[in-house]
Amino acid sequence: MTRDPVAAGDDCDAPHEKVFTFDASPSLSDLTNAVIADSYLASIAGGKATWFLVVDRKKVAVLAQQWRKAAFRKGMEDAPAPTEAHFEYKAQENPIRAAKTIGAAAPSESSFWRRLFS
Repeated sequence: MTRDPVAAGDDCDAPHEKVFTFDASPSLSDLTNAVIADSYLASIAGGKATWFLVVDRKKVAVLAQQWRKAAFRKGMEDAPAPTEAHFEYKAQENPIRAAKTIGAAAPSESSFWRRLFS
């Protein structure tokens, strides 16, 4: 998988390739949980980086630096994880709005952000 850079200095290692291995066939949820646990996605000062998980040119999930879980497009959470995927950096875009653009519900632990950005 690959991810966008978050700043000019981060471009040096672009496209930031990473391989995750699993014992069994993982779901998209398993993949995003591994990405979060590994801290693969760059974090930014202020703690509000937003990312889209892109599979076959389709945005299927939103991850936010302040969330512990991804928000998935309806029906995608249990879909098989692809062998190739890309994380598209959306700077400090409101992750709840980003989730709505792909038809995903934001994780419940984001109630603070829901109040802040509503």
